[in-house]
Amino acid sequence: MLGRIGFAVFVVVSFSGFAQADVIVHFDKDQYDIQPGDDFQVQVLLDADDAQPGTQALANGLFSMGIQVTFASEKASVADISVIVLPDPINGDGVGGPPFKEVGPGFARAAGAVALSAPDFYRDALLATITISDLNVGPYPYELSLSSYYGASKTDFMDGSGADLDGVVSFGSAVVTPEPITLSLMAVGGLALLRRRGR
Repeated sequence: MLGRIGFAVFVVVSFSGFAQADVIVHFDKDQYDIQPGDDFQVQVLLDADDAQPGTQALANGLFSMGIQVTFASEKASVADISVIVLPDPINGDGVGGPPFKEVGPGFARAAGAVALSAPDFYRDALLATITISDLNVGPYPYELSLSSYYGASKTDFMDGSGADLDGVVSFGSAVVTPEPITLSLMAVGGLALLRRRGR
């Protein structure tokens, strides 16, 4: 009988731990409809249980995070680290310094942590807002991808209990495409060009 109880406890613990696999870092949209050549903002969000409707907070809050957005360098760019904005509670390195931010051809990165002296851990979904400049180079669509970025230490995502979440966080992606009206104008322009060539 005790063996069965022990097995049942093991199964419950296993499944409760397994539920952590639903933690996902994703963009606020699956598709960004833009005017080619314009700047646009993306928000990076954390959902502690993607299987549930809406955005779920981590049960113990978030202590630290690190994200990287990548894209084709010939399609888009990020001007500088000033256009990577982290929410105030995670806008630091945890010990009084600034967060880690970096930009380069085809990527933008940020890692932040709650101050060790803070009364509570971070409990909102927003991790970062990043302004991306479209370079107006077709063809569209092109992809934005998310992945981990490590700041000063190996552990990237850590919750308020000190649990390392790096192994259970998955990452989403999005596509960038011209707004429907822009696509229509491009199609009309293409037809006009074909008619001129036909004459």
